[in-house]
Amino acid sequence: MSRQHRGRKGDEADEPFSLDGGETLGSRVVRLQHLMFEELYRLFRMEVSDPRLQDVVPTSLELSPDLRNAKVMFAMRKPPEESKEARNKKTPGEKRLVVEARLKLVQQSLAKVTPFLRVRLADSVMMKRLPDLHFHRDRLAESSLRAADVMTKERMKAAQAQQAVADSEPDDEVRSEP
Repeated sequence: MSRQHRGRKGDEADEPFSLDGGETLGSRVVRLQHLMFEELYRLFRMEVSDPRLQDVVPTSLELSPDLRNAKVMFAMRKPPEESKEARNKKTPGEKRLVVEARLKLVQQSLAKVTPFLRVRLADSVMMKRLPDLHFHRDRLAESSLRAADVMTKERMKAAQAQQAVADSEPDDEVRSEP
């Protein structure tokens, strides 16, 4: 009989070293993230009536491994840098103050609507304890939204120009009648 040392298994010595700590997200957590994000997106689109949040779009949701916290990334369709108030300011310092004030207003509105969102999420997601929602601005998604808006506007202009050309050409049927 061979004696093994206490606390050691024979196979553990062959396993590679990992800094992971074993807290990778399992399939349940990934499913919950997806479900919670879809519901949160729907809530922002359909049920949040705060006018200060009409430009806010949730872009992603990440759950912590212990399911106690949810990091909700959001983008603003019209970033504060492009608001009328910010464009009217002459100096960069004035623009920065306007942008910071608008962002603070959005953060306050998000803090005010968070309890409502948690109650609605609890109705649709069956969990023993719903995670706390923490909102963070996603600047990369904002630039993507701006690019998509520009491309949509360009496509609309091209479609209108093409329609105008098609409307100005005479129809073949009309010319064939004597």
